[in-house]
Amino acid sequence: MISKREFEILLNEKFVKEQTKFERVRAITIAWIVVFSCLIIAAAIICHFVFDPDGEHVLLNILISIALWLGLAIAPTLSFRDKFLKKVKKLDLEQLLEVIYGDNVEYDSNGNIDKRLFDMSGFFVGAYDKFGGEDHFSVSVSRETPFGVVSTNFEASDVSLEKIEKDKNGETSKKVFSGVVCAIKFRKPFDCILKMNCAQNTKLENLETESSDFNKIFSPKTDNQVKARLILSVTMMQTLLDFQAKAKCKIGLSFVDNYLFVNMNRNLFEFSKKDGNFDFKFVEPIYDDLALFDALITEITNNRKIFRI
Repeated sequence: MISKREFEILLNEKFVKEQTKFERVRAITIAWIVVFSCLIIAAAIICHFVFDPDGEHVLLNILISIALWLGLAIAPTLSFRDKFLKKVKKLDLEQLLEVIYGDNVEYDSNGNIDKRLFDMSGFFVGAYDKFGGEDHFSVSVSRETPFGVVSTNFEASDVSLEKIEKDKNGETSKKVFSGVVCAIKFRKPFDCILKMNCAQNTKLENLETESSDFNKIFSPKTDNQVKARLILSVTMMQTLLDFQAKAKCKIGLSFVDNYLFVNMNRNLFEFSKKDGNFDFKFVEPIYDDLALFDALITEITNNRKIFRI
């Protein structure tokens, strides 16, 4: 994974066309608002002098003008911009991931993580009828570790579960799970089950670490206290606390076999809504999310004790 500074440089080099499109959209938006604002103000003044010269209905005239301004000037521009952003996301998200990771990225805007892996994670307990998702991507990342060069497979997608409920009026679909699910496959099994903020905790014991803040936030549970503590080193717990703080949402983790599953109760690939330009700030949240996972993977792969007991 490249550094944030490298990402910013490459973004400015490779997405010149997108930046130009965004500037054009912003210019059109501003022009649209200005033109219709002027037309509505002019119409309001004309109506006042022609139909209500005494000002008996001035309040009604103002309310109608505000409604027309919101409907004709503001609403169309917001709708147009939202459609444009969705289009850009579908077209360019794979390119963004390739800039960050290289050419070995696989991305499918309509795909989702494998159902078998989701069930293995234990993030949801209960029955569901529909399994789906979007924005699936996978990548194999090689990195230098104390063991030498190690490759780690990382895949993620938004996941949505629905349950069909029947009543006398027919069938209704109820969403019972929604969020990001990531599956990170390591070279060897962890030889224990360790779950934090998971729905499935059957036959697992509470694990009390030396950090009361960590215990409170993550509620760790395991089937092997000794091996679970090797995973939850002091630096690992701090990495997870940083992850939780920067992700700005509740996260769940599940160590099963040789997989680490991570759940976030929001979407993964979200563009910034603070700026109307296609620049680094616009895509920075995507990089920041992926950097959190990279720090987590690095911490585990560099831990000599985990895979040696």
